[in-house]
Amino acid sequence: MKHPALRGVLYFYTRMNDARPHWVALALGAAFAAIPALPAAQKLGDTSHWPMHLGAAALLFGLSIWHQLNDRNGTSTVPNASVAGSIGLAAVACIGLAVVPLFAASEAYLAVGRYLGYAGAALLGWRLGLRSIPMLAWAVLGAAGVEAWSALSDLAEYRKALSDPYLAQGIMGHKNFTSSAMALGIPAAWYLGQRHIGVGRTLAVAIGLLSAVAIVFLRTRSIWLGIGLWTLFAVAQNLRLWKPLAGALTLALLVGAALVAQPRVRKDLFDPTNLRIREVFWSHSLQMIDAAPWTGVGAGQWRIHFPGYGLRGMNPSVAEGVTAEVRPHNDALWVTAEHGIPGLAAWLLLWGGLAVAWWRTRSDDGSSFVAGMALISFCYSMFEFPLERAAVWIPLMLGAGMLSKPKGNAEAKTANLAANWLPTAAILGLLGAYAYAANQGLRSEQDQQELLELNARQDAANLLPKAIESLDEWTELDRFGNPSPYFAGMSSMFLEAQRGPIRPSSFTEAEGYFKQSLELHPNHVVTWYQLGNLYRYRGDAAAAEQAYRELLRRSPRHPGGQMHLAHTLLAQNKPAEAAAALFAAFGDDAYYQQPDYRNAVIQAMRQCPETVAHRDVQQLVLRRNELDDQALFAAFLEAKQAYLR
Repeated sequence: MKHPALRGVLYFYTRMNDARPHWVALALGAAFAAIPALPAAQKLGDTSHWPMHLGAAALLFGLSIWHQLNDRNGTSTVPNASVAGSIGLAAVACIGLAVVPLFAASEAYLAVGRYLGYAGAALLGWRLGLRSIPMLAWAVLGAAGVEAWSALSDLAEYRKALSDPYLAQGIMGHKNFTSSAMALGIPAAWYLGQRHIGVGRTLAVAIGLLSAVAIVFLRTRSIWLGIGLWTLFAVAQNLRLWKPLAGALTLALLVGAALVAQPRVRKDLFDPTNLRIREVFWSHSLQMIDAAPWTGVGAGQWRIHFPGYGLRGMNPSVAEGVTAEVRPHNDALWVTAEHGIPGLAAWLLLWGGLAVAWWRTRSDDGSSFVAGMALISFCYSMFEFPLERAAVWIPLMLGAGMLSKPKGNAEAKTANLAANWLPTAAILGLLGAYAYAANQGLRSEQDQQELLELNARQDAANLLPKAIESLDEWTELDRFGNPSPYFAGMSSMFLEAQRGPIRPSSFTEAEGYFKQSLELHPNHVVTWYQLGNLYRYRGDAAAAEQAYRELLRRSPRHPGGQMHLAHTLLAQNKPAEAAAALFAAFGDDAYYQQPDYRNAVIQAMRQCPETVAHRDVQQLVLRRNELDDQALFAAFLEAKQAYLR
């Protein structure tokens, strides 16, 4: 037997070195993070969504095969509860395909594909076990290095990025996506820095510090909160190691203080606008839950139902349908709104099971790394949507599955071939479905990106056949929520208007496309707006009024809808209703000075009966004979602005 002192030295050396850094895992993590930089990904509007899901599926598939062919240690007896929660969430989503009425089924298929991939990742983590956590940590660290470098490069390239961090998108295409992905590298760097000496420790510390500095500059507040909680957790784990953490925290605070010293940064940092908008997301989500508490609205359907609860409080681009909100910025509400109480139960089991698994394996240092990723991701999920992003959720699910103690039975692999191959077959099946959905999502986004580019060029002749051709069971909505038939309707209406003349029977084909668009997305405000315009162009004022009212029910402050509703009311000899609509219209000075608005106001005010119900309008009507058109319009604007104040 070796001398006790010698055994201690050998233990220390083995623990600190763990042989050597996992260079292959580091390289694979870096390659995974670099996927959005590939030329094919750069052509997409969202470079880090489906390309990274497809890359994750390929990596996980290869890792599963490698593990099955090389494993000699067996696996844990049963998956932990977190794995069960991930599988449960996928099962609930799959069941929803059959029991929940869906509008755009493609969105449901793509969402279910993601859930199946996450379940496969969690099961694969279970198969890999605790011993594979160092490999995962090195992969996360490699990814964080690429993400931190990309963010700092953007900050250096764009001088205004220090005051406007949205200019520093990083490799993920958005500052929040980049910040959340590289935040996982902070606990990875801490964990690996303690395990290694020499090059391994230096590399871990360097990437950790770069990530911390970049995160401070990008100013994603939920990530700051998550890292703060992880810091307290890490100190509580080992009070003797508080000094290195205090040093890193001091550096981050100094950089943060330098940023906050700038008035623009300070104003943006404490601006409550984003939180107020999120309150609208959350309120509408709660209404969806109240409407369908047990089934939810269906996988991927939140973005379709959201405008139906009203877009008041949204920024103008959302109110006008130029862009759309597609997630509630809170994963708990997102899951519950789409999958009901069963989905929420599975989501809570995922997190609760992860906490229990950490507690049971807390004697292993790697468990604290996984817990750190979970803390950061959970805080982020309360204000954003990591559930959608492979860069965050795939490492988290792998780590959650790994928090399982191995059997310690070297005969497990050969004792029961079925017991070893069946889990692998299940994992490969889940990952195969994930890869298929990710590939379909990628192809769909490529098609939709082409539609958006043709639409931006106003190339109606090519947009019409492309919109018809692109529509299939996987391609229905683009990333802004625009259905493919909407583009077909717009193109058809434009081309027919060019041929002229416009008759009461014109635009029949375009009308059909718009109605098909509303079957896929009944709350698509731009389709309702253009359908109203179509009816107005061919002289059907009653149908136009109905379409505009449907639009304004969803987007009460849509500027075009408000003004054109007034015109259709005037065409039906309803000046009192037109005046009330124009008085309630919300816009800026440029909007109010448009000839269409001005002429509609004057016509409505001249034709209104003196008994009009609207009190403010009535006061102006009683004075109108004393005023010329210009003075009447000026008085209308003055009364309107006083009312809005």
